[in-house]
Amino acid sequence: MDPHRSSRRRLPSILPWAILLVQATAAAQPDAGSRVVDYIEQLRREGINVIYSDELLTGDMRVREAPAGGGPLERLGSVIAPFGLTLTPGPRGTWLVVASPRESLPTAPTPARPSFTPSPPQLEHVVVTASRYAFGRPTEPSTQRLERGQIEALPTLGDDALRATHVLPGVTSSGLSSRFNVRGGDSDETLLSIDGVRLYDPFHLRGFQSLFSSISPRILDSVEMHTGGYPVEFGDRMSAVVDMTSATPIASRHHEVAVSTLTTSVLSSGRFARDRGAWLTSLRRGNLDLLVDASGTDIGQPQYTDFFSKVSFALDSGWNVTGGMLLLNDKISLRDEPVAAAGADYDDSYLWVRVDHEPRTGFSSSYLLSRSRVGGSRDGSIADPSLAFGSLTEDRRFVVEALKADWSLELSDRSLLRWGAELESANAAYDVSLTAEFPAPILSDGTAVDTALDFDGRQQGAYAAWRFRPVERLTAELGLRWDRQSYTDDSQLSPRAHALFDVGSRSTLRASWGRYYQAQGLDELQAADGVARFFPAQEAEHVVLGFERLLGDDAVLRIEAYRKELERLRPRFENLVTRVGLLPELLPDRVMIAPTEGEAAGIEIAVDGRSGAWEWWVSAARAEARDRLPQGWRRRSWEESWSAKGGGTWSGPRWSVTVAATAHSGWPVTALALVDGELTAGPFNAERFESFASVDVKATRRVELERLDLSWFVEVTNVLNRDNPCCVDYTVDYDAAGRPTEFRQEADYWLPSVPSIGFLLEF
Repeated sequence: MDPHRSSRRRLPSILPWAILLVQATAAAQPDAGSRVVDYIEQLRREGINVIYSDELLTGDMRVREAPAGGGPLERLGSVIAPFGLTLTPGPRGTWLVVASPRESLPTAPTPARPSFTPSPPQLEHVVVTASRYAFGRPTEPSTQRLERGQIEALPTLGDDALRATHVLPGVTSSGLSSRFNVRGGDSDETLLSIDGVRLYDPFHLRGFQSLFSSISPRILDSVEMHTGGYPVEFGDRMSAVVDMTSATPIASRHHEVAVSTLTTSVLSSGRFARDRGAWLTSLRRGNLDLLVDASGTDIGQPQYTDFFSKVSFALDSGWNVTGGMLLLNDKISLRDEPVAAAGADYDDSYLWVRVDHEPRTGFSSSYLLSRSRVGGSRDGSIADPSLAFGSLTEDRRFVVEALKADWSLELSDRSLLRWGAELESANAAYDVSLTAEFPAPILSDGTAVDTALDFDGRQQGAYAAWRFRPVERLTAELGLRWDRQSYTDDSQLSPRAHALFDVGSRSTLRASWGRYYQAQGLDELQAADGVARFFPAQEAEHVVLGFERLLGDDAVLRIEAYRKELERLRPRFENLVTRVGLLPELLPDRVMIAPTEGEAAGIEIAVDGRSGAWEWWVSAARAEARDRLPQGWRRRSWEESWSAKGGGTWSGPRWSVTVAATAHSGWPVTALALVDGELTAGPFNAERFESFASVDVKATRRVELERLDLSWFVEVTNVLNRDNPCCVDYTVDYDAAGRPTEFRQEADYWLPSVPSIGFLLEF
């Protein structure tokens, strides 16, 4: 906004901020020849908590040239830049002095290089759990690193942060949906959070394949992913954790405008009050409805937006306060004439306040208060006389208020305690009316649901963990978690243990074991499928063994084997062959899967490296995921018996080009046939589709102008336009008496070649 447009009536409210800005400009001005560490101590006295290592920033480093202007952090950045150092946001409102990255833009998912030293790292920062991937900030061995810019450089279809996780070993995805499965688990078995706030189904067009997530890469500082064996801080999900941290602005002012084929977004960020405060705001809109209008097709109007905002302020004595907001809105109408028509209106909101305290005493704490509302309505109808007659009206509302506290105490350089507690109070309401008749039924002649339900309940949790180093090469962690759900009168104890052992100077062994429970949330009732009660918590036992070795100076080999035993599984609902549909509950191939137990196991091998201007990655995995049904052991519908992923990025002064390739075995499918005038299903998931393969490409060009930076890109998903079968479309013919006489089916496919272009302006 142009400051000259402000009116005189607003001058009194603006004046205090103007005074603060003047003070910020005049404060803590370093002189040429003065010690850099003295300037940092002056900033600390003013409430700006800067952390550095005296091995990286020594006491004899002096200011070479007094900075001309800017805020304290910008001045510090210019002071340390000649020494090959830079600033990066740290935990709880701190700022870290780190070595500057390479000039070329890293854009491929590569692991942080293991750094082994005679003296072990601080115990708090050692990663002892297996199966942990980190994107964004520098991390310890056995992790992968991908910064926000790297996520954006990957071809992810629609500026989608969660799609970047699809390149990881152990993660399976359809290529169409932003949702994913991890190591054989269902898609709802992954915990998603941002700044510690749990996200409930944070996808646009949910109910319609969930094409995009609601998280823009531009608002993120980092994403950490645990694909198994995660610590006791994380509960209530039994497969994986995706923990996202929003970006903390460094510059006093930064603004962006981004436009692409699929999205349009604006972002503003900056700092105030002598760099103690910061804000970040982002608004993003999907362009699918505009593309539909421009193409002249009559498939409906899919509209969606998301809004993110946060304000943080650093107080004295190590306290930092942050307030945040995430809003999602979808207004969808879709048609697949003459088969079906459907509409939906989703409106979600997440509000939170977080208080972090990290004094210099070895004790730290964090407190989080949040309120989340997930609501929406859906309606539709099917008028295909060969498949089904039906209609659906559904309204859902879910509200949860949560309080969470975490504490950490460093007893010594060999012993660290962490503990915490959380309490949630929730309400959920369902109003569903559904009627469906099947001219050619498979396992049901029809279904009818007419229900109005309202539930209240609480979830409680507490955990404690002790990390210790009995000998120099070994670090271990023992943890215990307790959870309880009032609405099912169910409680669980989850013991977990992790160990890390350094084998020489270039290799690491990790092992994790633990029990993981997943309660059915009040928002997860399958009301549209006729279920009116909640089931006890599901249970999984994880065993993970990992080995990592540094190959030369620029490559890392990682091997992990895992096994998960699944118990107390609750029923789920699937469509046998029509896995892409507007109204899956109204189709005749809708069935209930009720396993008594399950298992998932596999081995993953990955190598990541860097060579000159290239960064590359390659992985291969063998896996199985099965359920024990009344008919015996059967594959899960998303099982990939084998998979291979790889790619590379070339980065030049102005251009970067990323190529990502994925191949895996076809997903299991159930055969249908017309036998004696009846449509019947064969053994569940006994057959497979053809193998899936896709190559995606993204090229980005950067141009630095006088007052702004311009980047533009070209992206193509499935550049080879390969047909990857996803599902089956079928029709049935009838005789004069209404008896089925002929059955025809043909394969349908995941996404064809999808091009996208766009640009980003930064100023």
